[in-house]
Amino acid sequence: MSFSLQRNYEMEHKYHATKPKGLYDINTQNIKIVAIDPKYIYIIGLIAGTCSSIAFFPQVVKAYKNREATTITWITLLLAIVGQSLWLTYGTLSKDSVIRIFAGITICMYILLSLTKFIFTTKDKSNCPPCPNY
Repeated sequence: MSFSLQRNYEMEHKYHATKPKGLYDINTQNIKIVAIDPKYIYIIGLIAGTCSSIAFFPQVVKAYKNREATTITWITLLLAIVGQSLWLTYGTLSKDSVIRIFAGITICMYILLSLTKFIFTTKDKSNCPPCPNY
C-alpha cells in the first residue's frame, strides 16, 4: 500500500473503533451514509408529535374563552382534519405507534376547534347591535 492509502485506512479504522453510540456511518466506495440509532429516531418522533399535537391547543382555549372562532376558516379545519386522518392511516399501515398516537391527538384538537367554531358561529345573534350599512 502507498503511504496515503495506508494513512486513510488507519484513519478509518481508528474512527470505527471509537464511533459514538448514537450516530454511525457506513462507507460505501465514495458515498458516506450516516445512520441514526432507532431509539434516537423514536425520541425525535415523540418530540415532533408533541409539538405538532399541542400547537393548536392555545387556539382551542382562546376560541373557547372568547366564545368565537371566526378567524379560522372551515376549509383550514377541513384540510387539517383530512391531513391528520391520512397521517393516522399511514401510521396504522406502517405500524408506527408514534404517528398513530399523535395524529389521533391532533385530530381531536381539530375536532374540538371545529365544534367550538360551529357552536359559537351558529349561536343566536339577535342581541348583537345592527351592522352599519356601508
